[in-house]
Amino acid sequence: MQTRERLMPLLPVLGGVMVAIGSALTWVTVDVGFATFSSTGLDSNDGKLTAAAALVMIAAAILLASTRDTIRTVAGIAGLAATLFAAIVLINDYLDVRERIANTPADQATAAVGIGVWVSLIGCLLALVAFSRAIALDRRSPERERLIA
Repeated sequence: MQTRERLMPLLPVLGGVMVAIGSALTWVTVDVGFATFSSTGLDSNDGKLTAAAALVMIAAAILLASTRDTIRTVAGIAGLAATLFAAIVLINDYLDVRERIANTPADQATAAVGIGVWVSLIGCLLALVAFSRAIALDRRSPERERLIA
């Protein structure tokens, strides 16, 4: 196994860690003039879902280090599914916050999407690329072609 292949699982681990950290960071900040409120991802069910998806992503990435093709393929697909799930939850929350911002009169309150959503989305993008690449590389594996033939 080449060094490059050994380092491949580190990318989705990093992505999963970023999603987990982003889930604990601020997702929304609201300023109503006399007070400012903020909410982390873990304050909502959506943040708990993305944190759980991050754990699946990390576990799947660790399994990518396995030498058995079947385990690597299943882990890659599970990691990709968890990544897509987390991304959908994050995008849905982002759009929900943006809609609430648009519907709130500017003289009453201002709101902003927090850093946690951005960190988590970047982690999802990193993991998405890494899991997709791992699955593609496993499909082109010479060992896999010997098993099929």
